[in-house]
Amino acid sequence: MRGEASRPLAQALQTAIVAAAKLRDRGIKARDDLAVLRFPGPAALVELGFIANDADRAVLIHPARRF
Repeated sequence: MRGEASRPLAQALQTAIVAAAKLRDRGIKARDDLAVLRFPGPAALVELGFIANDADRAVLIHPARRF
C-alpha cells in the first residue's frame, strides 16, 4: 500500500484474499519505497505468501488450494 489514500483499496484486497485463500492475515503495510507503487492514484501490491517460508510454500503450490 502507498499512502493513506490507498488504505481502503489495500484493506478490501486483504480481506478478500485472506477469506478466499485461507492464508494467515499478516495485515497491510504502507510502503513508499517500492518502484512498482510509484504512480499517481491509489496503489496496492499483493503478496500471497513467502516462497522461502515452508508453510506458505506448501499452501501456494498445493493444487487443491489454487483458485
